[in-house]
Amino acid sequence: YYIFGNVHDDGALRTEQLDFIERTIGGSCGSWYDIGAANGSFLNGVRNIGYEVHGIEPSTRAVDAAREKYGISIEKGFFGKEVAEKERRRFDVVSMNHVLEHVDQPREFLLQAKEVLKVGGKIFLEVPDLEKCIRANIAEFFTIEHLNYFERDSVQRLAKEVGLEVEAYETGECKNAIRFILKSGNVEGEHLYGYNDLRDNRAIVERYIESRKELVRTLR
Repeated sequence: YYIFGNVHDDGALRTEQLDFIERTIGGSCGSWYDIGAANGSFLNGVRNIGYEVHGIEPSTRAVDAAREKYGISIEKGFFGKEVAEKERRRFDVVSMNHVLEHVDQPREFLLQAKEVLKVGGKIFLEVPDLEKCIRANIAEFFTIEHLNYFERDSVQRLAKEVGLEVEAYETGECKNAIRFILKSGNVEGEHLYGYNDLRDNRAIVERYIESRKELVRTLR
């Protein structure tokens, strides 16, 4: 969301994202719904490859910027159960672009996002890549704004919980991100041990702390 600085006007990032979308989903005249649409920069790129674009964003400033800069009308508000019910089965593609790490119930949030998809629809999901961020020694990755941490396997498990499958993914060069195309799976959602649970998050932090200690030892 815009309130967390998730604006992403970076041209290189946009090029990566749109290239991935065109290689996996393709350009289309279908409908696209962006959850946490920020200032409309991402939706503008999606519109340029042929989609009819819609979105929701809680920041008034971002909604105004999308209208003024790109001529895109974005609904002001938070995505949740009521919005999902209102928009049920309306869109061909739903996107969450650096949003899922900020929500406190990612499983329920993804289920609600799935509800607004048409039959056969797909989800574009991009989140910071935990493994890449740890390897790159990005200390600011661990912030109070990030309530969840993800990498490829954890997203696959979370998707399976809500009856989705990973159709495609790639690790991006920009923003240390990993992006996915999710589609409806052939199985009902299963309740699995979530990656965002306390035990897993504690293990993540412990590995990070140990890597910092090792770095300090090598500098002595």
